[in-house]
Amino acid sequence: MCGRYSFSTTKAKIKVQLDVQLESGTELIHNYNIAPTQQAYVISDLAPGILQRFQWGLIPSWSKDPKMGSKLINARAETVLEKPSFRLPIRQQRCLVVADSFYEWQKEGRAKTPFRIFPSNGQLLVMGGIWDTWQGDGKVIHSFSIITTAPNQEMRPIHDRMPLVLPNRDSQKSWLEERNPAAIAELLHTPEDWILDMYPVSTAVNSVRNNGEELHDTIR
Repeated sequence: MCGRYSFSTTKAKIKVQLDVQLESGTELIHNYNIAPTQQAYVISDLAPGILQRFQWGLIPSWSKDPKMGSKLINARAETVLEKPSFRLPIRQQRCLVVADSFYEWQKEGRAKTPFRIFPSNGQLLVMGGIWDTWQGDGKVIHSFSIITTAPNQEMRPIHDRMPLVLPNRDSQKSWLEERNPAAIAELLHTPEDWILDMYPVSTAVNSVRNNGEELHDTIR
């Protein structure tokens, strides 16, 4: 699964790589330890030129309880086209989840070592996601899930799942624009090998109370 990630970059890098603008009147917010139910940056197919903040953890529009979102932070590529919570969004409501890295924990016996994982080419990390809008109790909540796949070569020693990484503008464009279910299914594959680098980081990342750039520091 993908249960924690980070966002730390500049407006200039976002503009150059993704050609989007921030929502009017907002400033860029860095978060080194993004956790489920928090607000995070996405680019939706509804507004492909704008970087928006949605809540992480998809709340289906038909749900009676918005707390359901905390259980739907990821959507498995193998079943996303069939699951009731995901089958409409995967066809009509997709988004790019923008980050600089994600964290994953490698198990060694009873110990778990967190790793920071990021694109090896120095670009922003762009993950495939789906979104929905929930309304109730006088609130409107835009929320999202991150698609996960089987691991590629470099991720296999770390974990048995990884995010659907979209490494270039063509794959990102297809993710936002495709409407044919068969073509969408073709996009739901394990990312190619050797596109990611990684290094171990402090177990301070385990707690959502910790949120500073020191979480990106490697440990020896």
